[in-house]
Amino acid sequence: MQVLVISSLAVKIVGNQSLFNTLHTFADNGHKVYFMSIRKKERELGQFHPNITIITVSMIPKFVRPLWVIVRSILYLIEKIIKGIFSILKKNNNGKKAVYRDGPMFFGEPESVMVDLFYKISFILNIFTGIYKGISIIKKQKIDVIYGHEVSCVIPAYVLGKMFKIPVISRFQGTILYPILEEKKKMLRYIEHVIAMKIPADLVVMTNDGTRGDEVLKELGVNKDKIRFWSNGLDFDIFIPGFNGSLLRKSLAVEESTTILMSITILKGWKRLDRQIRAMPYVIEKCPDTVLIIVGQGEWRNTYEELVKKMNLINHVKFVGGIQHSKVREYLNCADIFLNFFDLTNRGNPVMEAMLCGKCVVTFKDGSNDDLIDNGDNAIALSPYSTAQQIADAITEVVVDTNKRKLIAKNARKTALKKLLPWDIRNKNELKEVLALGKK
Repeated sequence: MQVLVISSLAVKIVGNQSLFNTLHTFADNGHKVYFMSIRKKERELGQFHPNITIITVSMIPKFVRPLWVIVRSILYLIEKIIKGIFSILKKNNNGKKAVYRDGPMFFGEPESVMVDLFYKISFILNIFTGIYKGISIIKKQKIDVIYGHEVSCVIPAYVLGKMFKIPVISRFQGTILYPILEEKKKMLRYIEHVIAMKIPADLVVMTNDGTRGDEVLKELGVNKDKIRFWSNGLDFDIFIPGFNGSLLRKSLAVEESTTILMSITILKGWKRLDRQIRAMPYVIEKCPDTVLIIVGQGEWRNTYEELVKKMNLINHVKFVGGIQHSKVREYLNCADIFLNFFDLTNRGNPVMEAMLCGKCVVTFKDGSNDDLIDNGDNAIALSPYSTAQQIADAITEVVVDTNKRKLIAKNARKTALKKLLPWDIRNKNELKEVLALGKK
């Protein structure tokens, strides 16, 4: 079988192991995969599996790209200036600039007007780019199944499927829509998400990442018989018994005696990394030999770095940037405590991988992880409305009490081994479903 996967995501950096493992499941079972990446940065990867061919295409023509960058930069600058003016005028009760709020973010509100605008422009460009390039691929290769991976690529996959009478699969890693399902005006701001999920694909694979994607699809009227609501699998080899992190600590300029707090994620606003950053001064006050390592890349990195500078935490908060998922295991095994305080869900692969690695996880118990997290037993689980001081107190407790930390870490690994599945078992279900589609 030959599969065409259309995506705007990269496949070899942290955060996209779901996509990476899906491609390799087909390839390892002898099927040919054509991965069309609407992402210029993917060009350097080339072919990293004999049965996987990466075809890259930029949605912005070369002659337009300089103008696109200039216009985008100018609009970002204007927005930043306007926000700066308002932040000066708007003071909180202490007379300081109001930068962040405690408690969950207001979901119907775009993180940035310009980010939202350019995302919608990119969404439209992705449609035309995906269709145009997809036609040339399908004419050259006998494609049996088409994947539309994530919101921006479902429509081109669907159009191509209709044009060439090929089965189409919509694949989502989760959704941001659940908190605003009943608010029509806010839903309009995310109309591209709504359209993508309502596309009548032959199969809809929604990841159970705690964002309640099954309920969203049901509310949007998607045929329940076509929905497959599955949790991600895990790489069980990510755990390294007796790992010696000396070399990694040296590369990070972190002493052997320093306690490492770690967060691994794409740097977006709703990931709320400001929570652990704002907790750090309280942690350092009682445990000065502590450092926070943040692994990941994203459009909010500059915002978080600016917050670190403003709080004089440069020596205690380090940004690593995006890394290949094969390197994540070293960072996880080197960590002492794993932090995760997202708004939308706290049941992502990084949390589950940290548990599998036998790490003490400090996170929120928000309804997304109730089947995995037991406060005080296999994790420290706080209220989503916890303040920076409360988060810091929870972190400090397990920094100081190493026996409690080790017991929680041990129980975390037991839970992971009992309740979670390796990728090969998880992906057998998807492979079986897709093969059945390809034979129709």
